[in-house]
Amino acid sequence: MERIDELLKAALLGSEKVDLASMRNRLPDEIQQQQAQLSPGDAEEAFLQLSASVLPYYRAGQAFPTMDSAPLALAPEEEAAYASEAAHQPLAIILADRRRPLLIAWLEECARRSLIVLPPFLPTLLALGQDDVALQMQLAAVMGQRGAWLAGLNEAWRPMLAPVAERWETEKSAPRKQLFRYLIRHRPSQAKALLQATWKEENAADRFEFLDAWAEHVVSDDVPFLETLLADRSQKVRERVLPLLLRQPNSSLAQAVRQQCGSLLIARKKLLAKKTIEVNLALDLLPIVERLGLEKESLQKALSDQEYRVYQLLALADPKLWEDTLRMPPGKILQQFADDKALNKYADCFSAAIRLHQNHDWAEAWLTILPSSGRRDKSLINNLLHHLHLAPHETIVATLTALLKRPSWTDLYTANETFDLLARYDFAWSPEFSKMVLQEIHRAYAIRGIQYYETDKFLALAYVLHPSISRYQEEFLSAAAKKPENWSSALRELFRIVDLKTSISTAFNT
Repeated sequence: MERIDELLKAALLGSEKVDLASMRNRLPDEIQQQQAQLSPGDAEEAFLQLSASVLPYYRAGQAFPTMDSAPLALAPEEEAAYASEAAHQPLAIILADRRRPLLIAWLEECARRSLIVLPPFLPTLLALGQDDVALQMQLAAVMGQRGAWLAGLNEAWRPMLAPVAERWETEKSAPRKQLFRYLIRHRPSQAKALLQATWKEENAADRFEFLDAWAEHVVSDDVPFLETLLADRSQKVRERVLPLLLRQPNSSLAQAVRQQCGSLLIARKKLLAKKTIEVNLALDLLPIVERLGLEKESLQKALSDQEYRVYQLLALADPKLWEDTLRMPPGKILQQFADDKALNKYADCFSAAIRLHQNHDWAEAWLTILPSSGRRDKSLINNLLHHLHLAPHETIVATLTALLKRPSWTDLYTANETFDLLARYDFAWSPEFSKMVLQEIHRAYAIRGIQYYETDKFLALAYVLHPSISRYQEEFLSAAAKKPENWSSALRELFRIVDLKTSISTAFNT
């Protein structure tokens, strides 16, 4: 690198101000020998000749490449059958488009049928997987003996051949986190065992990211290890593990909340009157507040210190607790908190508790009751959307249908936000729901068109739309003919991706 700097200095200052002979004498023998055979006419020519030799030398890695004289071993014979050429036709298009979700779908379909990839596709697939651990893991199932042989010849591809345990020990931070995210989804027991064995060696930032990836895959057997993290040296880790333990009924934290907060809400029944809910402000909540690291003094003017402690605890406690202690269903409990002025200041706590504990029954009750309160602002819709993914598919479809058809939707949400919202619901969309969504998007955004920064998110809808939506593409495209060209182009590309997605399974059957 020092010699490159000297050449740049000569280029800037002029060759007559630089001692080229001294520079040449400090170069490797190979370049000196080459330079000795040249007869430059002047200093400028000598400088150009020297540059022509030095720059390629350094670009080649400071040593001219040589091939091992030993012949390469031949790839082993394949035992598995190749996927057909017809099955590879959509793969060729997917690779050209760089559509990663479709590539994963193709590899999964290939593995499901116990087939392997044709050799000409292997170099491209291995190159794509070079920095993508999840793709490497998918590729391992379909690359066959020839793929493993080829990966062994390239130093950058060779790590993907190592056993998972070895990769966990030897890989750098970024690929290890990718590996954990893949394993926690597909092989959770192995992922957790690997991480627990090296937990104390991980740095604070990595520990937090590993725990965050683990969050959606916690089971009751994880509680003993997670409880040790309450004493972790990282505050971020300690804060992140709290809600994970509160979700697990067998954790000491969840049991303490249930024990100390069980009488936080009480129901009183007067003669010939329905049961009314009251907040028990006489409880000593300081011990559990301190244990959970909550605020002891109020951060809201409208709430006293004790009321604020109640507010925080209601947001953390499992809503099922109130069903058991009040002997009332979720709908009746929430209705009182929506209607009663004394209780209404605590109503939003249930929103947080429902999301924390992923309680489906309470989410469905909340979706029914809160929207009937008459509020129609963005904050209410955001809150509603936070709970929507917990509801049954029929409820999700009905609610999204009603929301998207609201005339004010585009005043509250941008196209980017709308596409992000829809991408959350990746269950199997019905033909009717798919058509309705596309119709409402067309109504809302076709006039303004799709901006370049929104295109990828719009096209991502192709992965959730029902394949039968292709039947209506002429209807949509003809309606788009008088709209901005960027909308028409995006719509055509959307249908092309839908067709490509559909062709994956059909191509394997050909």
